[in-house]
Amino acid sequence: MLPTAGGPDRAVGFGQVSAAGGMNASTSFNSSGGAASSVAMGTGVYRVTFDGLGTEGSVAQVSASGDNSYCKPVAWGPNAGAAQELYVMCFAPGERHRAARLPSRSTIQMGLRI
Repeated sequence: MLPTAGGPDRAVGFGQVSAAGGMNASTSFNSSGGAASSVAMGTGVYRVTFDGLGTEGSVAQVSASGDNSYCKPVAWGPNAGAAQELYVMCFAPGERHRAARLPSRSTIQMGLRI
């Protein structure tokens, strides 16, 4: 379950990232008022940035949307500026438990609580 705006958390960011890597502006939210952006860094690898949420102690949640791919957060935290960065990897259906997983382009839903 993704966090909701106005919840008990200090700061919240969430949104949907397309398989091509772009942030869906109509479904994104950043409680700091800063931008939410994303980029595909390779097949199945995404970097999501929330400007103004660059604080230690966040919790990240990620899931694939629209297919049977498996996505997981692999790293997150504040960058050198005042932004929170979240790195996500997605894998093809059935690859979750294999040692050599096949990457997959997938639409992802993600959220951060700080």
